[in-house]
Amino acid sequence: APAAAPVVEAPPAGPRTLPSGVIVEDLRAGSGREARHSSSVEIVYEVWVLNDDGSKRGASIDVATKSFPYSFVVGSAGVVRGLSEGVKRMRPGGKRVVTVPWRLGYGAKGRAPKVPPKAGLRFEVELLDVGAGFVS
Repeated sequence: APAAAPVVEAPPAGPRTLPSGVIVEDLRAGSGREARHSSSVEIVYEVWVLNDDGSKRGASIDVATKSFPYSFVVGSAGVVRGLSEGVKRMRPGGKRVVTVPWRLGYGAKGRAPKVPPKAGLRFEVELLDVGAGFVS
């Protein structure tokens, strides 16, 4: 008998709002170890500032590529909180749009010169790898 194909979950249809207010929309499901709080992850992304109506405001303000990916520990300080929330439950190879409300982005002050005060952010993320991270 042929070997069974690996089980890959189909991405849910449409955006989902997490309890924190972050909105995630899966574009492609991944497989393997799931990213959780305290997991070490490696991602590629592109990020835009959002207008009040939710549309992208001009060109992207930052990018991490496969040649120079961004690595962090989910839930750690120094990472945009909404991005950290938005990668939870992703699996390697997965792609997701993460829309971050200003309170979970750069807050009321923003981050001059690229992020104005109270600006939402849109990340287009691909999860490359999930490590063990910290054991809790």
